[in-house]
Amino acid sequence: MNSSSIIKSLLLAVVFAVACSVEISAQKNIQSAINAIAKDKSVIVNSVTTRNPKNHKIEKTVRTYTINSKALAQRLKDAFMDDEEQADKAIISSDSNQVSFTYYFNKRETMYSATIANGEQITVTYIFRPDGKDNGAVNVMIRRDKLPQMNLPLTAML
Repeated sequence: MNSSSIIKSLLLAVVFAVACSVEISAQKNIQSAINAIAKDKSVIVNSVTTRNPKNHKIEKTVRTYTINSKALAQRLKDAFMDDEEQADKAIISSDSNQVSFTYYFNKRETMYSATIANGEQITVTYIFRPDGKDNGAVNVMIRRDKLPQMNLPLTAML
């Protein structure tokens, strides 16, 4: 291998590494804020995972977090504002009582949606497709983390 081939290979590796790091950091502020919300003891978490019926691999996960916290609401709002330019599609709407954000990151197959009402009531949803495909599989696993017990059959909640 001659020196120009080595240089080309190194340049290609550097470009690839930079491109990957930019993509990974694209929603790092939002994900960091969501991680902080998820760790709070008063958060209510709903999680729905869609699996391929043939191989049981995860195709899509939807997580919704609900919490009341002025500090976390401000952190989440700042995170969405910081990551807006990296989103492939950003939708922001607000009125006097609430602000809503919906951001799509196509290369990572993720979507984040948050509503902050009265400066502290947070509902944030995170959708992730690990393989970038959604073939419409109907097998759904529902977890009820930290939710109040309901006396309804599971099918009544679908």
